[in-house]
Amino acid sequence: MTPLTFNPSGIPDELKTYPNFVLWQRELRDGKTTKVPYQINGQKAASTRAETWTTFPTAVSAYQSAGGKYDGIGFCLTEETPIGIDLDHCRCPAFANQGLEIILPWAQDIIDKIDSYTEASPSGKGIRIFAKGGKLPVGGRKKGDFEIYQSGRYLTVTGNHIAGTPTKIMDRPDIIESVFNEIFGSKKDRDAGEKIQPQLNFNVTEILEKAYVSKTGEQIRKLYNGDYSDYPSQSEADLALCSHLAFWFSNDAGMIDTAFRASGLFRPKWDKRHHADGSTYGQKTIETAIAGNQQTYAQNYTDTRSSQTTNTAENISEPVWEKPVLFGGVFETPEIQASIVPGILGEYCKAVADASQTPEAMSVAMALATVATCIQKRFEVASPTHTEPECVWTLIGSDPGTRKSAVVNGLTFPLSVWEKGQAEILKPEISKVQHTIDVNQERVNQLKKKAAKSDDPSVRSDCLIEIMNIENTTPEPLTVPRLFTDDTTPEKLANLLLVNQERMAVISDEGGTFEVLSGLYSNGN
Repeated sequence: MTPLTFNPSGIPDELKTYPNFVLWQRELRDGKTTKVPYQINGQKAASTRAETWTTFPTAVSAYQSAGGKYDGIGFCLTEETPIGIDLDHCRCPAFANQGLEIILPWAQDIIDKIDSYTEASPSGKGIRIFAKGGKLPVGGRKKGDFEIYQSGRYLTVTGNHIAGTPTKIMDRPDIIESVFNEIFGSKKDRDAGEKIQPQLNFNVTEILEKAYVSKTGEQIRKLYNGDYSDYPSQSEADLALCSHLAFWFSNDAGMIDTAFRASGLFRPKWDKRHHADGSTYGQKTIETAIAGNQQTYAQNYTDTRSSQTTNTAENISEPVWEKPVLFGGVFETPEIQASIVPGILGEYCKAVADASQTPEAMSVAMALATVATCIQKRFEVASPTHTEPECVWTLIGSDPGTRKSAVVNGLTFPLSVWEKGQAEILKPEISKVQHTIDVNQERVNQLKKKAAKSDDPSVRSDCLIEIMNIENTTPEPLTVPRLFTDDTTPEKLANLLLVNQERMAVISDEGGTFEVLSGLYSNGN
């Protein structure tokens, strides 16, 4: 989906009065696309440093004169500005040009309640709301696809107003507090939640010493010293240690993080962003550990004191999990027929199965993967509590020589035809863009040589100015859109995702994909 066009006139006048604007640019960091704020001088900006911001007219002028270098402008939130609300993955922009707004019910409910200026995000798939709301309650700022901030963050602004919502920023303190409490719980609920997990006046070292002499103390000490020989991988050991720490540190994410960083398992990966919501590997590991922990040392400590039982770490143990029930024997599964797939796709599956003399189930599985490839990142599956991208994972297990390739080729044939057609259509434009890049680069090289040879400062200055103008107006390379790939390295896959709007399927008729995942191109790492 093409990013939305920036519409300065659609941004509310009240927001334009603040000198809180920055430029922003999409950049790839750790394989993820992120929006990085910039100053008008080309240096990076910070949402917490007012000296790196500028006025609305200056930001717009810098954006428009940069020749496509930047992707838009953003607004930095402070205690004095309106509150910013970010609703992710809730809007389908496919039919917006026809006047049809498709917004998920949970997001539409928030839009209707707050009833203030609302616009589409740069991708067209999210929503931004600005409203005046006094001071936010103490508590969360992000839950799922809902984010709300009063200061310390910046939000991209597009001016693409959502029809039917106010064009002005409205005063909604009571409504904002009501929505906040509905999502994060009321102050009473949050206070009650804090009482459920009483905090003891122990520091990290004291609690660890108590953990070491508990019934699971040897396991904890072994993990804490960096020994994960009892686990298939270090990641599983990381989660195991965090689960122990969650029990002993009363599900306090901050203390768990502090304790883990001092352990022998800590490594740089802990602080690397590994998830689409921007959270790090460490944050998600702690979050998972807390979610799976229903009992804490602090609770046991309080319970044993109230029952006047002698309280020692030795008589407190973590919850004992029941042994898992293993699958065994042979299970008969129903035969998958092509008829379960509706319409022409079901007929196509039947034709491929007949032509290749293979079970219809193979064609049905590949058909699901092919359809998912076509709609990836364009639609999402919504439930009352969350949304999920329409990712589909299919695996066909079959012996060598059973014509898996014929099935894969038959079902991906329409995709290949589309890719080839796009290549033919875009061939002249791709050639034109590449020639422009080559000519501009040659001109830059000539100017560099001219500047280097000249002793006249004005000549060198003119050369440098012309070089900058050329670089700012040189287009990005144009590539043929791709829908799927086969054998690829993680690095190449990241690049394919970057140039194809984060949409890329991996479809292979061999097990090479699993070899890549297990470290084929990274010495087993």
